[in-house]
Amino acid sequence: MGGGGGGLHSRAQDATKRKVFRLNLAGRKMVIVGSCPVTMKHVASQPESVLSSCRAVAEIGFEYTMGHFNVYEGTAWHKAILKNHYMGDKLETVFLPRIYKALEHATEQEMQLL
Repeated sequence: MGGGGGGLHSRAQDATKRKVFRLNLAGRKMVIVGSCPVTMKHVASQPESVLSSCRAVAEIGFEYTMGHFNVYEGTAWHKAILKNHYMGDKLETVFLPRIYKALEHATEQEMQLL
């Protein structure tokens, strides 16, 4: 990394100042959403058929390490929280039923192991 403005570090700093930027993590190309509330709302409101947060989390290795159920349910909860934060109060109708269902599922699985 020599002097001048063209080095890797300065390009990375320039990229992270944008609302959306790309990142290459060991060959895994990712699009990262910065802290712009308008951009976050736009991304969070996309249907899974257009922009799948579940698939993205699974494909970077979490499905292998955490399992299908945890990745897909956990990612759906996270997206529901973001939607609640930006799209109104739906905690009781969206988030809580999902978390109760997942907790019940996890408890049933653990009880079978006893």
